Amino acid sequence: MIRRFFPVASVIGALVLGVAPPAGATVGCAYVANSVDGTVSVVDVTSAVVTSSITVGSGAHAIAVSPDGARAYVVNADDDTVSVIDTSSNAVVATVPLGDGPVGLVITPDGTRLYVALAFDQDVVVVDTTTNTVTSTIFVGGRPYGAALSPAGTEVFVTAFTADVLVVIDSNPASGTYNSVIGTVSVGDEPVAVTVSPGGGTAFVANFGGGTLSVVDTMSSTVVTTVSVGVRPVGVAVSPDGSLVYVTNSLDDTVSVVSTSSNTVTATISVGSNPRAVAFVACPGSGSAEPAQPPVVGPAYTG
Repeated sequence: MIRRFFPVASVIGALVLGVAPPAGATVGCAYVANSVDGTVSVVDVTSAVVTSSITVGSGAHAIAVSPDGARAYVVNADDDTVSVIDTSSNAVVATVPLGDGPVGLVITPDGTRLYVALAFDQDVVVVDTTTNTVTSTIFVGGRPYGAALSPAGTEVFVTAFTADVLVVIDSNPASGTYNSVIGTVSVGDEPVAVTVSPGGGTAFVANFGGGTLSVVDTMSSTVVTTVSVGVRPVGVAVSPDGSLVYVTNSLDDTVSVVSTSSNTVTATISVGSNPRAVAFVACPGSGSAEPAQPPVVGPAYTG
């Protein structure tokens, strides 16, 4: 049974495309977390065929893939665990116990650490990917939900759903404030998803309750502007060149396209029912491939 989190419909699957390919390459496979089934579907992107189904934990919610593509990490919200998948064999090789209510997760650029938001414990935990153990617990408060890393991996940005803030965690091992909260930024109502621009200077926060996108200057930790988008935004991603932000609006079945130069909505795209996540890959026949981006998925559990 899917656990309660926030007042929106359940996500059946959250998709994360594998390792970001080099220029001109193609993405070979996708891993899809199926929350009701407690499985991960492995999809051959070229043939659009499911090639494997992997049993993980209950309430599989989100996935992070290691930079080298060797491991996929699946958050299981009902089991309070992370399943570690060996992508060469598509087998679960470890299960890591966490605290209560794991939802968002990110992996550092060197692949050595996972940061996982625990909504009910109100913490972010750090998992050592070599030992598959929790090595640090960081109190955040406010039901932490979404997470994103700066491009250098030195800061983790976490949305706090009930506190209406974006929390900044120092993730630089060389820093004197390593694995501690170093700042908060007041954003919109019920922030859920966050992503960071390719250059690291801007964070974009989807505010579920407010129907807005907060544009945050990460250097000054201030909101530059607030953009009205659709109804109940839950997912956000920035294009690889940083020029556009795409926001999925779960209750009006649209995607808002926001220009980062003007911070205005330049297009609204009608899509399927209850859109959640968005990611970027090369379109068939385009002749080029931009790096794939993991989607940032908003709330997925009913109250």
